Amino acid sequence: MTSTGGYLTWNIDPILVHLGPVALHWYGVCFVLGVSLAYVIGRRLLEPDGVSREQIATCLYRRTAIAKRPGALLGTMLITIFTFRFLVEFIKEPQSPFEATMWLDLGQLLSIPAIAAGIFLVWWARRGAPAPARSVAASATP
Repeated sequence: MTSTGGYLTWNIDPILVHLGPVALHWYGVCFVLGVSLAYVIGRRLLEPDGVSREQIATCLYRRTAIAKRPGALLGTMLITIFTFRFLVEFIKEPQSPFEATMWLDLGQLLSIPAIAAGIFLVWWARRGAPAPARSVAASATP
């Protein structure tokens, strides 16, 4: 780390180690550690009550109004994920030289159709009457 003009510059190599032709990057290690930590914390919170992960997810989903509106959950996820991606593209460095001259990065341009599809799905799900709720027992039987 160096300090230039009052700014802190972090000069870390993004590659942790080379394993033959494969390079292990820091962000990959952090991603795996984050997912693993979330799994361990979730298991420790759920095991004392004797509740499985599937039971919690089903209960949370079925108790929401979104479960009665087909397309609403997918639309909400598309809007959330691709809006976040659109905003992150503002702070990342351009991946190729031609992106430096563009008003929007290529990732932002590719996110717009997904956001529009999400908005359409949410609108479509909200325009009609909610679907009848299915019971857990009825969905479990073949």
